[in-house]
Amino acid sequence: MNNPIRILAAYLISMGASLGVANADSSLLLTAEPGRIMHDAANPPRPHDWPAAWPWPLPWNGDNWNTDSSYRYGPSLIRYDGNKLHFWACSEGDGEVADYIRYKHSSDGGISWGQETIALAPTVGGDDGWAICDPNVIKVGAYYYLAYTATTDSTNGGLDNHIFVARSTQPDRNYAKWNGSGWGGSPKAIISYNGPPDRWGYGEPNMVVVGDTLYLYYTDGEATAKTRVATANANSSNWPATLVQRGLAIANRDFAEDQTDVKFLPEVNLFIATAIANRFTTMSYLHVWWSADGLSFQAVNNDNVTANLQVKAHNLGMSGDYLGHAKMGGEEYIAYSYTGPYGDWGRWNTWLNPIVLSAASWTAVVPPPVPAPGFNLAPILQLLLDED
Repeated sequence: MNNPIRILAAYLISMGASLGVANADSSLLLTAEPGRIMHDAANPPRPHDWPAAWPWPLPWNGDNWNTDSSYRYGPSLIRYDGNKLHFWACSEGDGEVADYIRYKHSSDGGISWGQETIALAPTVGGDDGWAICDPNVIKVGAYYYLAYTATTDSTNGGLDNHIFVARSTQPDRNYAKWNGSGWGGSPKAIISYNGPPDRWGYGEPNMVVVGDTLYLYYTDGEATAKTRVATANANSSNWPATLVQRGLAIANRDFAEDQTDVKFLPEVNLFIATAIANRFTTMSYLHVWWSADGLSFQAVNNDNVTANLQVKAHNLGMSGDYLGHAKMGGEEYIAYSYTGPYGDWGRWNTWLNPIVLSAASWTAVVPPPVPAPGFNLAPILQLLLDED
């Protein structure tokens, strides 16, 4: 007669198998599926004060009739409820300021998008008063936290940058900026650059929450081949006040490699980092990194992804959930800007690719059949109770 303990154990193990199991190793593989355009710089952007009820773009004739700046670069993506997407990106300003951060939403994996809004603007006269860019967003509890690069120095397109953060209960509006001790009022940097003011500074932030720890990654602009990391208490509503510098996460990035986007892969207990190297060139590619602790990364052996990607790419963002966790398999996306056919600076299209994440020691497991209606574990449990 079969041992009832073994019967129950086998059943429970089969129910848990759908979680997937893997050993921590460096055999991550990222492949990009064919994608689609999500911002066409040939179309003029909707003016920020354009009434929502009015159609846009206007039914004008002619090809390539937008000759002004138009871009959605440095994107942040949150995927939820299957393939719904939140999307934030740096976008052109209106003369008084250089950049806004705009938001839009998709309910079908980026095939179609709702109306775009300005989610965050510079505080004119404040420490972020000339330009804000490079958004990255997570949601902890009730709040969306939007980290961004900002400066007051317009020299050479923006120097002496610092990192700021704002929060809101809505993804597209009403963000209160960190003021040095709390939220709202005059913005203060959470990571201040104190080097030579004629350098780019610090920027391109990226956040991930694992357990009680918030990881904040950012580019060191004095040596742009480096990515730094700081950590904070994710349980604190004023977590910027708890930031502790942890050193270099990536000490030697590839040639002309820009912002590092980090996600956590709970199914394999690894961090994955993605970035565009050889940016703005016909040899641009997606570079992939991995880490076991989130503090020190090394390149994946099968890096340099080019298949199905647009050339002349730059400033990539990868999707994950609200905490910056990504799923193995084919549920995530990357988005990035690239120079369109006309090649003008600041006139960049934006592209979206579905991606597939896999690893040598991880395979998706088909969940076991759901027990038929009326299936009852009580007899097995009673047998267990009867065991000595």
